Amino acid sequence: MQGQGYGLLCAQHYNDRETFDLILKWTDQWLSRPSDALHSWRYVPEGTDHVAEKRCATDGELLMGLALARAALRWNDTHLRERSVAIYTDVLKLLVARAGDKTILRPADVGFETGGTHTVNLSYYIFPSLRAGAQLCPSPVWDTLIRDGAELMQLARFGMWKLPPDWLQIDNNSLDMIPAPGWPPRFSFDAIRVPLHAWWGNIWDENTAGIYHRFWNAWPDHNIPAWVDLETGERNNGATPGGYMAVAICTGLEGIGPLPQGLPDITPYDDYYSASLKRLAHIAWDDRNNSDPR
Repeated sequence: MQGQGYGLLCAQHYNDRETFDLILKWTDQWLSRPSDALHSWRYVPEGTDHVAEKRCATDGELLMGLALARAALRWNDTHLRERSVAIYTDVLKLLVARAGDKTILRPADVGFETGGTHTVNLSYYIFPSLRAGAQLCPSPVWDTLIRDGAELMQLARFGMWKLPPDWLQIDNNSLDMIPAPGWPPRFSFDAIRVPLHAWWGNIWDENTAGIYHRFWNAWPDHNIPAWVDLETGERNNGATPGGYMAVAICTGLEGIGPLPQGLPDITPYDDYYSASLKRLAHIAWDDRNNSDPR
């Protein structure tokens, strides 16, 4: 579902209605759920049941809600607006919970909690989408989610680099936080989106900027590790994925040249995720600078 969200967001941003409609039609055919306006998170081509996993994924829903909201404005389509409102309504209904005194986003409508803890993914806090939800589906919960999400990002910093983990466990009573058991305690595949979403959504202060500036610029020849273990300091020393570079350039990497020209574009060597991060970085740059790509 994340892929559908990225595809829809990119198609509307670059004014490609044909591709937008194709993606939306496929999503409706295969991933829609009869009980609400949300979607099953995964399609598996192999096997007889292509959508055996029925739970949703919060980042995919927020990407799709934002894409529909923006597409409705771009193409003056009230039906797309209504669909966006329906998604945001069910996000509030099914994907919001409490941990201690914080209002949090659940990663899905099922799972990720015990009697005493919640597990969250901070990269699922897509702040421009939360703000779009507040406009289309008014509720004080949106402002609380934004405020508490920003505070969680300030508190959930670990290791010598003070970075967020891919998955975070929160104690419901004490609000103590640790990298979630069951996943490597890393800043990597998921958490790479945390600084981009924060910068894109103006959830960005001097301290946050300093942390990422220090990390991005610590590596010779811009060879940023694809992951860092937040407990041991161990790191991956392979080639930096292009999508990670795009995030770093937006959020503090120096020595690249003028922007947006210095933002990397998609190449034949990019996998789906790296290509998506590159395109998302361009969209975030356009939003921050009030630039329309048309």
